[in-house]
Amino acid sequence: ETLDERAKEVEEVLKAAAEPETGEFLVPLLPEQVQGMRKVVENLEPSSLDEGFLSTVDAFMMKSHQDGMDGMVEILQKCLQQYSGVSILRARNNMQKSDGEPSEHKESAELFEKLLSVDTDQWDVEIRNGVKTEGVTTQSLIGEIQKTMESVVLGLENGSMAQRVQAEFLRELVSRVQAIEEMA
Repeated sequence: ETLDERAKEVEEVLKAAAEPETGEFLVPLLPEQVQGMRKVVENLEPSSLDEGFLSTVDAFMMKSHQDGMDGMVEILQKCLQQYSGVSILRARNNMQKSDGEPSEHKESAELFEKLLSVDTDQWDVEIRNGVKTEGVTTQSLIGEIQKTMESVVLGLENGSMAQRVQAEFLRELVSRVQAIEEMA
């Protein structure tokens, strides 16, 4: 029953990526469609964003890949990215509430949280604009990401899909920051 619920929830996220008139999926997705997916993920109960949700997305991805539906694989990857951003942001907020300690690099923390909230396609632009801001360096941003990796992701069940997906998401973010650092 829970897997059926998770499948319905994944389908709700995917519906937000479909063309409103036709219900078809066109890639690349428009920014509004990605934002729509994000809103659906944000509105799901935190308890819904569990291993069942991730297993369902994974199964849909495998089936789409086997059927040669690369566009759907791309959309499901966006779904995982939105899941990661929402889950990590929620975990950071919960940590800050319990710790009561703001980050020592406030500007870097704010940029990182913005990056967790935007489509990964916007990361490079946001990072470049963000590191022009006073108080933000690529190193302070990477430090903020790594701190979250240690406190949030390593706190998840070891070897779980949630841990793998969120760790991959943050590693990709670090590599984008490093690429921009190298271009500077």
